[in-house]
Amino acid sequence: MRHQFLWDLKDPAATLADILRTSDAGLGDVVIAHVDLESQHVTGTHVMPPDTPASRPADDPDLDLSDRLRRIAEELAPEREWTGDRRGPITGFLFTVVCRDGRVVDTAVEWRWMNAWWFSNQNTTAFTGDVYVVTPHGWTGILDTRAGLTPTLRQLRAC
Repeated sequence: MRHQFLWDLKDPAATLADILRTSDAGLGDVVIAHVDLESQHVTGTHVMPPDTPASRPADDPDLDLSDRLRRIAEELAPEREWTGDRRGPITGFLFTVVCRDGRVVDTAVEWRWMNAWWFSNQNTTAFTGDVYVVTPHGWTGILDTRAGLTPTLRQLRAC
């Protein structure tokens, strides 16, 4: 039995298809998507171009990537307000979708995105969700070990 995390998507293939369709993502793009906790509907996306620092080799670190993700998180999700004795509830998740060529396996690129999210979303009502990779051959998550043949980048470009 697979461990279920709070941020697990009920139907990752459908949500990934919605994220990619909504953002019009293509090969080389990285999409940050806000997904509502209860309905699991995509409520907003932000596309980062192919030259995003996390896509570069590990010997070319970008210390500003976490700051860039924090700004995107604040753009996509409301600020988490103080309710008197604690912070308000979490109402969504921020997923990262890396659109690249190659095998449907997680790589150092996807793990750099996961690491860059550390504390970047703390002022918002959204927790960091998983990092997914979508290729012309299918998709998978790095924490969510499910995978599938659809959606793919090839199918989305044909639409």
